[in-house]
Amino acid sequence: MRRLAAIALVSVLAVGAAGCGEKKNGFASVPGLEEDFPGQPRDSARIPMREIAFEPGRVPLRTGAEVTWVNRDRVAHTVTEGTELNPKLDSGEVEPGGSFSHRFDEPGDVEYRCTIHTQMRGKLRVVR
Repeated sequence: MRRLAAIALVSVLAVGAAGCGEKKNGFASVPGLEEDFPGQPRDSARIPMREIAFEPGRVPLRTGAEVTWVNRDRVAHTVTEGTELNPKLDSGEVEPGGSFSHRFDEPGDVEYRCTIHTQMRGKLRVVR
């Protein structure tokens, strides 16, 4: 019985390890963790908020780019980076039909979200 349990455990571990990813350039990759920022960095971007989502969800930008989020939904949304007590970026509530703009002068990744709808998330990559 113990031998059967050991064989079952080894089989489960082998299948689980195989699903972790594949080797890329000598490093193991984990599916879903590679970040995709399609296209060339932009000087400006317009990001609609529609159907409880930011579309596109990932945008590459050049330093100094201005982003405008436009609410095309039926409910209010926010564009917030940081914590509730210490937001780095906070649009306040953007009502349907409204918009919010912000210029990004520092390089780096900006992870933002809607504080009303926690599943709404986006990311910007600002490069020089």
